[in-house]
Amino acid sequence: MANEIHFSFTTGLTLYGVRRNTAGNVAVSSGASWEAWGASGHDADHYDVTMTENGTGSSHYVGSFDASSNITDAGYYFVDIYKKADGNPATGDPVVGVAEIIWNGTSEVGNTAAAIAGGSANVYTVTTTGVSGGPAVPDVHCWATTDSAGANIVASGITNDAGKVTFYLDVGLTYYIFKQKSGFTFGSQPEEVIAT
Repeated sequence: MANEIHFSFTTGLTLYGVRRNTAGNVAVSSGASWEAWGASGHDADHYDVTMTENGTGSSHYVGSFDASSNITDAGYYFVDIYKKADGNPATGDPVVGVAEIIWNGTSEVGNTAAAIAGGSANVYTVTTTGVSGGPAVPDVHCWATTDSAGANIVASGITNDAGKVTFYLDVGLTYYIFKQKSGFTFGSQPEEVIAT
């Protein structure tokens, strides 16, 4: 796959990404292994993924999440975006943002994949209390799978200001909803739902 990482920023810069899993470990450049930052004397030059501006002056940068086809674990990943000062990527280069990827083991999962799959619109609401009517939580990354282990992701999205995200799911089937947002701990996951 290619160009799953998307990031908008000031035009004309040299940016690179560093992939991070939910445990906080970073992927070596080939994606063949994960480690704590700095393990074995490694620095940013061992973890970088090239980001290129998609057209001169576009301010839209793209990069490949797994160009070597080594990241086979489905899950939710972050990509820290760095601005390269000069020369090779180096520890101390400034972080300018974060991108997020939901990966099914071979490709990115997104709302477009869910819409193509068909089914009816199911609105899922995330609240701080976990029950309907509780305070809504915006900007929560949610994904639906067909298995409780979370390996077969069929839809994903981010909650709006009202804490709602819409998935297109096949009526009558059981799905498992996973949620993640920095600084929040959600109750037992995944939550089992039956699409209506």
